[in-house]
Amino acid sequence: MNINISRIFEFLTNHWILSTLLIGVLLALAVDPLLRRLRGIRKISTIETTRLINQENAVVIDIREEKEFDKEHILDSINIPLSHFSKRLEKLDQFKDRPLVMVWGIGQGILPVTSQLSRRGHKAIYMLQGGMESWREANMPLFSKAKAKEVIKLNKAETQPSDFKEEDIKHYSETNKKIIPRKRAKGRKRDKRG
Repeated sequence: MNINISRIFEFLTNHWILSTLLIGVLLALAVDPLLRRLRGIRKISTIETTRLINQENAVVIDIREEKEFDKEHILDSINIPLSHFSKRLEKLDQFKDRPLVMVWGIGQGILPVTSQLSRRGHKAIYMLQGGMESWREANMPLFSKAKAKEVIKLNKAETQPSDFKEEDIKHYSETNKKIIPRKRAKGRKRDKRG
């Protein structure tokens, strides 16, 4: 395989627009990860995100719009929509000593947001790779602000400890499942153990 340098040079000069675009794309691909590393911003997976939340008390910042956030979001995440991010940035200053995990939706640019946080002194800034879509695809838990269709209220008499038998409590603690307590029959006396 004989590569003729003069032919490559001829191709590049004859197709200078295409060549310029190719060089630009290659530079962008090379520079983007370097800029993120310099700013201290790292892409992380859903598994790494859950580890940060559970072990390092990370704060999840969701930059999607409020309607999308209300529909589904990660538990205890803070919603600061991208459209209002610059105005509400100071609210995140209280979390400078904790890792921040940024979550976004489809088509949202996150790099300007993370660079603003970096300039304000946040040290550990992470981006959930794939945003909310990757969280959903990994079947991770999602929560919503939608109201429950039905609220069941119990009166005080229904919640008294006397309604539970000892075997119900033992069964509950062994299986860790929700059970319906059995009421004692009327007139039956409580034994000395319970």
